[in-house]
Amino acid sequence: MVFQRRVVVLVSAAIAIVLAGCSQPEAGTAIPDSSGSAMPSSSQTQGDNFPVPHISEPLDPSPYLDDPCGLVPRSFVNNLGYGGAGQASSGDIPGVGSLTGPGCNWGAAGQLEMMSLNFQTEARKRGEQGGLRQHYALYESGDKYAYWEPATVASYPAAFADLADRRNRGWCNLIVGVADDLSFSVATQGHEDDPARACENATALATKVVELLKGGS
Repeated sequence: MVFQRRVVVLVSAAIAIVLAGCSQPEAGTAIPDSSGSAMPSSSQTQGDNFPVPHISEPLDPSPYLDDPCGLVPRSFVNNLGYGGAGQASSGDIPGVGSLTGPGCNWGAAGQLEMMSLNFQTEARKRGEQGGLRQHYALYESGDKYAYWEPATVASYPAAFADLADRRNRGWCNLIVGVADDLSFSVATQGHEDDPARACENATALATKVVELLKGGS
């Protein structure tokens, strides 16, 4: 099935490793941080080259985890060029176990271009380290990612990273940290005719997700 194949790609591109549970404030609100600082800072690092930021205004996606496809308006995704209403994914892959967490896949039947959103929550339930720091640790260890390019999405730390760099073939994977122990990823594929569009669309959806989690519309 097309969507199932896409979920497998997403799990490979952005494995979920997230620590400890969090409180559940009202939907669309940031969780206050005791430090009182306004935006993510780069005070904590792993490795010599890339600062792994502390996120001083964590966001809580828990109100949307039962219906991740309902977070982003269908019209927004359709305007990016992905047909259909979206299909929810639990992150459970037969024979692999629950590696990621709830997400949504978009792309009409017969359409090559597809996009996926995944909240990486399952490791948090298992008491494992998670968030953008864990993804970077996987990159530094050489166990997961072939490249790592830091980015910022709506003032939150992010990175383009994947098993192989296929951006010139119309594939893109973007990981965004929304708490010290929590991230989400957006993956796109099938944009061979216009490769730049893959990362443009991934960035557009990731930005929309952060804005919605902040309480925007």
